[in-house]
Amino acid sequence: MPINSMWQRVDSAPRDGTRVLLIASCPPLMQKFYTIGYFQDGHGWIADNPFSTIGMTIVQPTLWMQLPDMPPD
Repeated sequence: MPINSMWQRVDSAPRDGTRVLLIASCPPLMQKFYTIGYFQDGHGWIADNPFSTIGMTIVQPTLWMQLPDMPPD
């Protein structure tokens, strides 16, 4: 997959709980998908799904980028 100037390798992503856009997979299914997620010590990368009631979804990201700013009202 070619990487454009906005995507970065996940080893350079913030690990302070900052939410970012990820390209990730979720074992055992290795299909890649986009998700917003964050890194949490002791767990790893977590997909951020505020509508889920099943708890954390651990993902394996390969690329990340910063989220854009929210548009003004």
